Amino acid sequence: MTGRIVVIGADAAGMSAASQAKRIAGDAVQIVAFERGTYSSYAACGIPYWVAGDVGEPERLIARSPDAHRRNGIDLHMRTEVEEIDLAAGRVTVHDLAAGRLYREGFDSLVIATGAVPVRPPLPGVDAAGVFGVQTLDDGAALLADLDHARPRRAVVVGGGYIGVEMAEARRHIRPGSCRTPNWWASHRRCGC
Repeated sequence: MTGRIVVIGADAAGMSAASQAKRIAGDAVQIVAFERGTYSSYAACGIPYWVAGDVGEPERLIARSPDAHRRNGIDLHMRTEVEEIDLAAGRVTVHDLAAGRLYREGFDSLVIATGAVPVRPPLPGVDAAGVFGVQTLDDGAALLADLDHARPRRAVVVGGGYIGVEMAEARRHIRPGSCRTPNWWASHRRCGC
């Protein structure tokens, strides 16, 4: 009998769990994973390096592509969001964001690895244009698009975690009026997550 595992979230925790299950059970397990974002298995700690220009493309922060996971027997669906979990029935309702269709997938076991959500203080303006959270590569892309368009002269970083501190350092090395200065961090340590 083949078991079926559904994994929600295709970054480090979700794909580590999926890969480990596949290594242990082999063909005795089917694994279906869902990621609502555009990227899987990436180093979030590298986003400040990308924003600063030291990393040219977001793909350089990806440890394993969706195709690599598929070659390892994990049926990974990108840009697909799980909207409902029915534990009693053993199924999830899934929304394919690109195609706009809803469907259901059954499971014997469920792994929820969606990561944390940064705390946004309930302050006026927290959702204003030019205010960004930086947690995912998609967040980094949105920030860079805004930097290219708006070319702000000042920035405020709220949050003292490792990404917040490195974002402040990255912003310090960007020349006012320009989007990015490439390779400023070449002598600095590389992302170690």
